[in-house]
Amino acid sequence: MNKTKEILICDDSVESALWLKSALLINGFNSKIFNSGLGLLTYLENNHDVPELLIVDLRMPVISGLEIIQQIKQSDRLKSMAIILVTAMDSLDITNFKHLEIQGFMRKPINLDILISQITAILPKD
Repeated sequence: MNKTKEILICDDSVESALWLKSALLINGFNSKIFNSGLGLLTYLENNHDVPELLIVDLRMPVISGLEIIQQIKQSDRLKSMAIILVTAMDSLDITNFKHLEIQGFMRKPINLDILISQITAILPKD
């Protein structure tokens, strides 16, 4: 498995994003943090490389994780990017998100073992 692939993290909680970045690094994954949907979408627009994976929080101000996913899926260039949606909301039913064609769904607090298993299953093996 090639663990040098970069993972994008989009979460308005700086603390959560930094924890996740550190946890991924310990497990051999590089990542880049965005604390807003606008920052992420601007990066994706200006970066010609399509990231392998995005881990995005559902509830964020201005542009939600749901809106980010919808914009990515509408882009011919980006729609192949794998996405894991995370949320702290307890009442959400995962079946409400099946139409988004995302590769994973996790509730906060994130179980790191499960997340790493999802990531290794999602990322292409070289």
